[in-house]
Amino acid sequence: MTREEAIFEYRRKDDDGEFDKKIISRKPKDVRYDTATLECGHIVDINASMLKLSAFATDKFPCSKCQDAWMIEHGLKSRPHGE
Repeated sequence: MTREEAIFEYRRKDDDGEFDKKIISRKPKDVRYDTATLECGHIVDINASMLKLSAFATDKFPCSKCQDAWMIEHGLKSRPHGE
């Protein structure tokens, strides 16, 4: 897959919600953020007020760790140091 094809494929997956994962549990971290465990097993911090917005008013949330892993696998992002 070329870089251009990978970019288009990433955009398609993102538009189709393939990186959106069900929120399994949420715990308050502080007054603004919750720590959420997603169905993929990743643990992420979520701005609690964002979940009130209509775009995020579901039981799913985009997993940035799944997005990053896909981009690294397809050469669109470098692996962070130490990984």
